[in-house]
Amino acid sequence: MIRYLSIAIVIFSTYGCASTPKDDTTQATPEPEVAVVNVWYATDRDSTGEENLKDYYGIERGMLSYGICQVAIGLDERITPFTDSTLWQLNADKNLSDPSELRSIKVIPRAEFLTQMQQAINTSNEKSILLYIHGYMRSFEMAAREAARLAYEISYQGIPALYSWPSRNSLMNYIADVAGVDWSVANLRQFLEDLTRETQGATIHVVAHSLGNRALLNALVELREDSKEHNLPWKLGEIVLVAPDFDRATFKRDIAPVLTDSGSRITLYVSAVDIPLLASKMLSAYPRLGDGRDGPTVIPGIETVDATDAIGWASGHTYHRRNIQVLSDLHYLINDHLGADERPTLQAVESPEGTYWKLLDLPTEETDEEEQ
Repeated sequence: MIRYLSIAIVIFSTYGCASTPKDDTTQATPEPEVAVVNVWYATDRDSTGEENLKDYYGIERGMLSYGICQVAIGLDERITPFTDSTLWQLNADKNLSDPSELRSIKVIPRAEFLTQMQQAINTSNEKSILLYIHGYMRSFEMAAREAARLAYEISYQGIPALYSWPSRNSLMNYIADVAGVDWSVANLRQFLEDLTRETQGATIHVVAHSLGNRALLNALVELREDSKEHNLPWKLGEIVLVAPDFDRATFKRDIAPVLTDSGSRITLYVSAVDIPLLASKMLSAYPRLGDGRDGPTVIPGIETVDATDAIGWASGHTYHRRNIQVLSDLHYLINDHLGADERPTLQAVESPEGTYWKLLDLPTEETDEEEQ
């Protein structure tokens, strides 16, 4: 069934030479600049005590903790034309070893975290929070880089945030990741309630990838029920489900009726070349929500985007990370709050189930290499 058995990863390296003036003194080469993105986070991973930032948070379950981490992104590594370096602190740095790199982690007590976040919201250009929830096989470090990269590429002007659940970051531990993400539902729901109750004047946008949707969708249903019963304000704006590894029939029956009645816009990205979702279907015996092999899932009140034609097999599951078409569409959705019928990146397609949208080709080809 799977015709493509390998992925070629091409790494391009560029080198420059120093110039020598007439007086024989060496002209110093300017150090490359990096954008430093502050990512506000909550996590229920264990704290390992390791000094190495990549290992500061582990793969086991832990207490819910809060903090701010900083991620450096090379300015010459941008993918979209929307990146705006004026939004971020810029540092000269010649030691950036990857296109993005985790530079610091600061743990902050809950009350102080929420106070500082409110102060950041008050001074931000966009009075909103963009919460990213990562998927399967991710470390905290990788998730922080993804959250920062998303905000950087779409030129987001609000508060970038991350929820990191205890993924074991291993190809062979999918079942353990399912258990880990299910365990995190209550903690994610608590974090969403914290943001809802304790921040003023801010809309909360959420982008969830892969298994992260499993925690998000269940947490949102609980939060929505509480918002009705206890008059909890509903501050969710854009809810974006990217390649969701979630049972399709369960979503239609239990989740969609709740979310489509919330007032939030729900956007679903699917693909017919998503190998991990095919594997998930084989393990669970039931189709996944983000798998478009049988045609895109079309549900009234939800805007479905078929990303199949815009991506390749190399990025068939992580197409929100390095694909210019997908990132451009997210820019118009999250920054400009444009519906699917308004975004210049999409074309409407009529199907027996209703209307869905396909990503249009853009002049620049996608970047397929995978960041590690």
